[in-house]
Amino acid sequence: MIVSPATIYGTVAASLVGLAINQFALHLSTHPHYSKHPFYLKFTGTRQPMWCWFISGSLSGVIYPTLYALAIYSSQDRHEWLNGLDTRHLSSSGADLQYFRYFFYIFFGYLVRDLQLCDNPLFWAHHFACMGGILTTLETTSPGAISGTHGIIILELGSFYFNVWSIDDVMKHNLKHFPWWPQWQFPFISYGYYILFTLSNVVSGYFLYHSVMASFEGGYLMFGWWGLIAGIPLLLIRQHEVNKAIQGINPKPTMIKSEVDASK
Repeated sequence: MIVSPATIYGTVAASLVGLAINQFALHLSTHPHYSKHPFYLKFTGTRQPMWCWFISGSLSGVIYPTLYALAIYSSQDRHEWLNGLDTRHLSSSGADLQYFRYFFYIFFGYLVRDLQLCDNPLFWAHHFACMGGILTTLETTSPGAISGTHGIIILELGSFYFNVWSIDDVMKHNLKHFPWWPQWQFPFISYGYYILFTLSNVVSGYFLYHSVMASFEGGYLMFGWWGLIAGIPLLLIRQHEVNKAIQGINPKPTMIKSEVDASK
């Protein structure tokens, strides 16, 4: 696969921005004043500080939905999206497709930024698979590319609720810094994660089906099989994880006791 100049420029620029954010955050972590900020706290189930999760949540909950909304607003083909009938590829002309490309560039840059801080082989494998999927979707001329793009964006919207669920306890322990964070006694955030994350998997699966079928019917067997081999296991793993959370097998992340004591 030959990667186009636009894809190279876009992914490299986004990656450089992501790595610069890492260096800036790591620099602040050595500062006596900023190193005590809750953004540098950790919680159970992760080795990365809160600021990493906050960036992920901001992208999946603000930046990506904004680009998606702009694509919907500027599209002349949105009536075909729900039926998976938009058979353009991402190198086609169109303002809506340009917003999709921006999404993929930023998502790629986020993955590169996150790789620098990962030390788990499974995360590395996941991130490299996602990066491969991004480049493949950007460059393929398969009629299933647009449906595949919708599915990926919907998955990221679901990940937003996972991020909110994960950082909830840290935010509630630091009302001085985050007074705007909801303090509901009823577990709305947990139920929101269970329901909306599951819904994102279902909707993404719908678009995956249309992407694979369009690819096979158009003769793009490699892209279709890539969707099946990478997409179905990902959806099953994601749903398995939220099911374990619902059953209490994966408890909601909480602040580490030593971090709680240090924040007092």
